[in-house]
Amino acid sequence: MKYFVLSLLLSCTLMVQSQQEEETAFPLEGPSDWRKEILSFPLDFAPSLEYDGTEYVLFSKGWADKAATDFWTYTFVWDLYNAPNLSEERLNKDLTAYFDGLMKEVAGAKISKDKITPTLVNLKSNNNGKSYEGQISVFDAFFLKEKITLNMRVITSYCVTDERHIVYFQYSPQPFSHELWDEMKAIKIPCSN
Repeated sequence: MKYFVLSLLLSCTLMVQSQQEEETAFPLEGPSDWRKEILSFPLDFAPSLEYDGTEYVLFSKGWADKAATDFWTYTFVWDLYNAPNLSEERLNKDLTAYFDGLMKEVAGAKISKDKITPTLVNLKSNNNGKSYEGQISVFDAFFLKEKITLNMRVITSYCVTDERHIVYFQYSPQPFSHELWDEMKAIKIPCSN
């Protein structure tokens, strides 16, 4: 009986471990030298974003290198359980809250709050609310300690099999004609097929 109970406990522990690993599996398939990060909603730096799900981030190899062609180039996915009901207005508002909160958190006490200029987002819908394109002007508290303008694309989809809403974001200061955008386009995202 004692061995049965121990065996049962071990089985339960392994099942829970396996389930946790599945839940934290990284769904984006990008270049192997891009750094990964996983965040859970609600985001500490942007609590006004009332979503339920996970954010998966891929940073380009040169994301932190001011001299690199792929400086500040990165992507992230919001993998959401509830419909985000996105629109130009909602995305502009959400991204303003996201980046203002992120930059204030990164700046901490190192940069005076009055130096951090507000984020300006200008996204326009390309395809009946399924994709958006535009620019974002954000205070770079990470590296430059000044405003940086990024081109961005946002693509939304619904994953029927998993009943999840996917919002895919791409950012780079490079123009849309640059090859980096082809590299980001090649990144496999959940339910993209």
